[in-house]
Amino acid sequence: MKVKIFIALLSFWCSIKANAQQIGNYVTNGSFEHFLSPPVDCNPVGWRDLDSNKNVVFSNSCVGNMPNFGFSYQYPRTGSGQAFSTYFFFDVNLPYSRSYVKNNLKHKLKKDAVYCVKFYVNNGNNSTHGIDAFEAYFGDSLTIDTIKYGHLPLIYLSPQIRNPKGNIISDTLNWTVISGTFIAKGTEEYLVIGNFETNANTDTLLCNPTGLPTIWCEATLDDVSCIPVDLPAYAGPDKPFFAGDSVYIGRELDFAVDPYCFWYKLPNMTTAIDTASGIWVKPTSTSTYVVRQELECNTVKYDTVVVYKDALGTIELGILNDELTVRPNPAADAVLLSLPNTQLSHYINRVEILDTHGQLVKELLISEKDAELTITVQDLDCGMYFLRLSDAEHENVMIKKIAVQH
Repeated sequence: MKVKIFIALLSFWCSIKANAQQIGNYVTNGSFEHFLSPPVDCNPVGWRDLDSNKNVVFSNSCVGNMPNFGFSYQYPRTGSGQAFSTYFFFDVNLPYSRSYVKNNLKHKLKKDAVYCVKFYVNNGNNSTHGIDAFEAYFGDSLTIDTIKYGHLPLIYLSPQIRNPKGNIISDTLNWTVISGTFIAKGTEEYLVIGNFETNANTDTLLCNPTGLPTIWCEATLDDVSCIPVDLPAYAGPDKPFFAGDSVYIGRELDFAVDPYCFWYKLPNMTTAIDTASGIWVKPTSTSTYVVRQELECNTVKYDTVVVYKDALGTIELGILNDELTVRPNPAADAVLLSLPNTQLSHYINRVEILDTHGQLVKELLISEKDAELTITVQDLDCGMYFLRLSDAEHENVMIKKIAVQH
């Protein structure tokens, strides 16, 4: 009975800690890797054409036509999936015949939050022209679901992300990135990518006269992302493990965040053990892992997770770690460690200060009568440091981050 109660409490505590995770990439299936199985329709999960009467051409292992699927000879930028649609079309008998790809975002965007958006395009080999109007619009269901004619220029919508006017994309070999930032209203549930301009307001460049006199631009699309500019690094909640177990730490894998996350196992902050949003680890003793996140549109950020040797005491240590206060932070001269209603020495007897390279720069021992501990930092260089509190065997471990600013 005690074991069941313990497991229930552990699951509850870990779920609370896990809720602190923020979504990395808000775009569902941004690399077109996951798709509905035949005979449904073989379309990537989360994606559809804006016009319910038209289909966007998707290429992936489900369809089995990658890379050449009639329009382009381009391999996907990452993985095995990509989308292909018409961004510009003019014929005397059919002046407009466009496609817009629509994505159901993982979650509604947050009001007043700033988002960094990216997507990659590649001009189709059979396109007669390259164009400059590649754009992305974020909107609510009331706006998106009431669009009746998804094959026309949607000039009444104002895309938040635009390729610069006059920057014509005609490359059929290399992927070209379209990127930008915007402030969300908090109502955005959908993303639509296409050309929202009239033909007259779309700059074009002839690159393949074979198909004239009809003028068109068809292009492949891949690796679509929408990431909060202030996205914190996320190592996940502290976890227990038993002998021989593997443990997953970090956030869910996503192509848009994975390359920018570097994992280290303390005290070694020099050699990364992996590069991904989340990783599996198989430690043999209580271990501390650090993730360093270096997003292009963000500052460098860190987070830590402790993987305990066994489940015994994990909840108690986790709660203590949350209650342990470190003030002031940032600090100029000294920081004060305190644990309400509990002597520090009951759980730990040493404090180590490590720099961001994992090098030990200072170590202090805690006596049995210490209820609080003052650590001088005026002799440290400005920057970020890890406080590692542990017992003599380094089994009971708590991690805090401090910033030194003189």
